[in-house]
Amino acid sequence: MSNAPACTVLHRLKAIDRADNVAAFQHTHSRALLMREYLRRAALWAQAHGAEQSWPFFDIAERVDGNITTPPDVTEDLKRLLMDLAPLAANHLQGSRPVGGTARSPP
Repeated sequence: MSNAPACTVLHRLKAIDRADNVAAFQHTHSRALLMREYLRRAALWAQAHGAEQSWPFFDIAERVDGNITTPPDVTEDLKRLLMDLAPLAANHLQGSRPVGGTARSPP
């Protein structure tokens, strides 16, 4: 499997200008809509994979296929990014936990 999708997402996360607070507050409405859409989709995935207790923030990929892993170089780069943004969040990237279930799409 290619590392390209993981690298693409990581590059997009790193490209976000987090220093522009004015722009961030000018887009509060669209940010709220994006969050609402995330919560809706996460709820569908949680229901489809029996993860309602972990909703809204859970490892969807782990529930779909516990064998999915992030390439080590991408993981290390992501940890550094998270340490800069939210040091406590980086502690959650300590590896995969086995999860049962079968892969299926949400309704």
